[in-house]
Amino acid sequence: MGLTDVHRPTARARLSAEKALTSPDGRRQFLRGRYDAEAGTVTPVGGSGSHLIAALAQADVLIVVPEDVTSVEPGTETDVVLLG
Repeated sequence: MGLTDVHRPTARARLSAEKALTSPDGRRQFLRGRYDAEAGTVTPVGGSGSHLIAALAQADVLIVVPEDVTSVEPGTETDVVLLG
């Protein structure tokens, strides 16, 4: 469509959650989240199901869980892809 740069900006944020995020081994996950740039934190929103469209509407970032990571503990720094 004529776009030369199709990559979204990224940032680092500390996971603010009540429990760890889990991911299958060998699969990169992009989980929905809300980013607080001032605090440098990201909070997951909704569940992990692709059918949860309302959660996507609340999200302003995607939390990246690399393929070699199966659990992201609260307080861990992770990459986020900015959507807005």
